[in-house]
Amino acid sequence: RLKISPDGAKRESGRYLLVGRRGAARPDPVQAAWLYAQMVRWGQAAMKPDALKTAMDVFRPDLYDAAVGRRPAPADVPLPIGAFAGPAFDPNDIRGHLAAFKIGYWKP
Repeated sequence: RLKISPDGAKRESGRYLLVGRRGAARPDPVQAAWLYAQMVRWGQAAMKPDALKTAMDVFRPDLYDAAVGRRPAPADVPLPIGAFAGPAFDPNDIRGHLAAFKIGYWKP
């Protein structure tokens, strides 16, 4: 529950802060791709396939699973990633994702 105004109005969501639920701590290469896309969008990185691959390669769910000693339960499968507003994120079409935004430093 989150208080959103001085008059006491509140908003509830089961997704405001996930700590240990739904695999929140488990690294996901799609999360790495989304973070990299945001860096490209705001001019912090160049759009390069090898840089995307490197970003995705360092988010290692296999190492996490080995350290924790279990495979994720089906309920731990992450939900689709994206911002609260804007286009859906597809890690296989980062250029299309970025082109759909009206603001940002990245230009195709």
